[in-house]
Amino acid sequence: MDPGDAAVWAALIGVGGALIGTFGGHFTGKRASREGARVQAQLQFNEWLRDQQRTAYAELHARAVDTLQVGHRFAHVGGSDAQEALDASIYRLVQAGATVQMLGPERMKDLAEATTTRAYKVPGRDPDSEPTWELWTAGLTMELAEFSDEASKILSNLPALK
Repeated sequence: MDPGDAAVWAALIGVGGALIGTFGGHFTGKRASREGARVQAQLQFNEWLRDQQRTAYAELHARAVDTLQVGHRFAHVGGSDAQEALDASIYRLVQAGATVQMLGPERMKDLAEATTTRAYKVPGRDPDSEPTWELWTAGLTMELAEFSDEASKILSNLPALK
């Protein structure tokens, strides 16, 4: 092979290598870009979900406290107005619990259900009710405390990227 042929072959190999490097870099860059976009989207979703959970957990807590206060008033005052206020408060608590059930996670769904179920056990309503207002208050307070503890744990831990 003469020096001219060698130069042509070297040029062809050099151009071929440059083309391979360009296309390979392009495809590798696209893949890295897609992965970066996926991670960013996951981070944004996690942030959105965390905000929704924080709002829902706070709402359930506020509604449970309200139900405890209205129940206490009903226990001491009685009457149809107080009964209606208690029923409305329990209804709002159940709505807040439904939101928590949609957002999860599983443990919070269970605790929200336990809290709302306990609120329904108003003394004197049916055979499954609590026998006294003190037991109803203690039970609902216990469920709310467990719910709040678990909410704090969940909201303080960052979710893992998938």
